[in-house]
Amino acid sequence: MEILKAYTDEQHGLKVTEIVELLNRDYSVSMERKAVSRILNDLYELSEISENYDWKNPMRFTIL
Repeated sequence: MEILKAYTDEQHGLKVTEIVELLNRDYSVSMERKAVSRILNDLYELSEISENYDWKNPMRFTIL
């Protein structure tokens, strides 16, 4: 969530691979791309993300 808050907005998204790199760089956390994708899907279901959202990269939504 912190990465999404810090690096994304409605005009600027991140690819899953970019999130993986930021997790490693900023938090020293190593995760597989598929695990990050599953977490993002869970966040999508738990958040108020626009129904217009296209799950193709880059991700275009704002986490408040």
